[in-house]
Amino acid sequence: MPYICPICQNPLMHHLPSKGYYCTKKHHFDQAKEGYLNLLPAQHKKPKEPGDSRAMMRARRNFLEAGFYQPMAQALTNIIEKHRPETIPMNILNVGCGEGYYCRQIESLAKNPEYLNLHGIDIAKNAIFAAAKKQKNARFIVASSKSMPYADEYFDLLFRVYAPSDAKEMARLLKPSGLLLIVTPGPRHLWQLKEFIYTNVKEHS
Repeated sequence: MPYICPICQNPLMHHLPSKGYYCTKKHHFDQAKEGYLNLLPAQHKKPKEPGDSRAMMRARRNFLEAGFYQPMAQALTNIIEKHRPETIPMNILNVGCGEGYYCRQIESLAKNPEYLNLHGIDIAKNAIFAAAKKQKNARFIVASSKSMPYADEYFDLLFRVYAPSDAKEMARLLKPSGLLLIVTPGPRHLWQLKEFIYTNVKEHS
């Protein structure tokens, strides 16, 4: 199984009757009816509902689904397709996946999506709820990117788009031959919008 317990770090096993997951120390995590798994313990939540609000999530979803970043989704898919083995499934994780736009696009644009095991992680429960509801073929979890409850060296490829991440965690999750794909803002990303909002506009490092 790809998951580890966020409390004791032991492997999580699938409990078929309940569709939940449990570890040998009897920590149990239910799977939501939408299909996602919440692996963010209450004691790790600061604030109570971390991540983007529901309104922010909806605004981002509406913007992305209007197609403005679709060329970037195509570019991501092209890179993944170029490095995908021909006959072996590829385990892929979208770090900071939000409401799952890029996972959906990759599944839609890939030539052989059945060879892509897509996973998504985000700290915002409402975003993961929306992602899981729209894409049944991917596996989404609520968790922090600073402590990702996945087994060591499970993924063939990790990617993140404008999302924070922890370098040590990503290195832990990648196979020795694994690939890391990062999309980060250029120095003048959204410059015109920032000029409209702020008095003093600074470039990204």
